[in-house]
Amino acid sequence: ALIDGHLHEASALVEEAVEATTKLGFSEGIATALSKRGAVHAVSGRTNEARDDYEAALELARHIHHVGAIATAQTGLDELPKMSTKASPVHLDGNETLSDREIEVLRLLRGDLTQREIADELYIAASTVKTHIKSIYRKMGVSKRSYAITRGGELGFW
Repeated sequence: ALIDGHLHEASALVEEAVEATTKLGFSEGIATALSKRGAVHAVSGRTNEARDDYEAALELARHIHHVGAIATAQTGLDELPKMSTKASPVHLDGNETLSDREIEVLRLLRGDLTQREIADELYIAASTVKTHIKSIYRKMGVSKRSYAITRGGELGFW
């Protein structure tokens, strides 16, 4: 589901996996599920949650001495800085470019976050998020979130 861009469905499936493996007490499965949840958070732009999941997975994997789970969690942690780096300006129609903050908001929009959740993630007011979204839509020449997300992919933001 994650590959197809269905982050909400991927998130739900991963949450089910974390719950199921935790109930069963299956440590290897828990570590794997935590890493997968970390990946969903990372793609959604929730780097803090991703880091927490990867670190928990790594700690558990080290505790049970599972080499594969250690490698997966460590790779996820290593990739996080690359995912959160700022993109170079992408020129849209005309001379328009998205600001660094607009790019951050656009990436978080992709993660099915509400305006309030985006505001909390970026430590800004919800009204500021709304202003950024309006600016993103105007600059991209779109009128809906799904169109902005599609256009963001076309422009190479993910």
